[in-house]
Amino acid sequence: MIESLTKQESAELEELEFTIRSSLNEMEAAGRALIAIRDRKLYRAEFRTFKEYVSQKWEMSWKQAYRLCDSANVIANLKESVQLDTLPEKESQTRELAKLAPEDQATVWKEAVLEGETTASKINRIGKEFAALPPEEKEKVRSGETTIVEARETKSPKPEPRRKGSYEHWKQFRDLCGQATEAIDAMEGLVVDYDHIIPAREAATKLCKKLEKIINNIE
Repeated sequence: MIESLTKQESAELEELEFTIRSSLNEMEAAGRALIAIRDRKLYRAEFRTFKEYVSQKWEMSWKQAYRLCDSANVIANLKESVQLDTLPEKESQTRELAKLAPEDQATVWKEAVLEGETTASKINRIGKEFAALPPEEKEKVRSGETTIVEARETKSPKPEPRRKGSYEHWKQFRDLCGQATEAIDAMEGLVVDYDHIIPAREAATKLCKKLEKIINNIE
């Protein structure tokens, strides 16, 4: 249903559309203007939906329009969260940041700036690394106590080197393997009754897991 605008709304729409017309290459200004038109339905005098408005008025897909809106929100959030000399200049950058929770956007962007690469792929990777951190490490990163790279290294410490066994250990291991092999050979001919199939399978599975662990520990 087409509805008329008040004189004040018409004046505001004219001003907002002037901003869009002169700022299509400026994500934040154009996005803020589109948000105001969308949220207050200032398009309603000529168009039924915001999708129709951006498509016919600006020859813009609704996806592109919403990306500009997201870009404006992201940049505004970054300005409020931290003092940064560098802000996103490309929609591809803000598109990746928009996938994150608002409270995490500044953290991830700051990390990308510190690492000297703010491409969309870099932001995507840093965002995934941050999301994979434990809650306590995320809080340290947010507070500036540590970086995502440092927190990631803390999360995945290097494994301790395996201890070297002696010749006596090898002989003991060899004898135990021989005894285990004889016992397993003896079990091959056993038939388990129906009532004990499940516990028998569980016992065999547990044995296999222990053997697999032993194999993985052999250098």
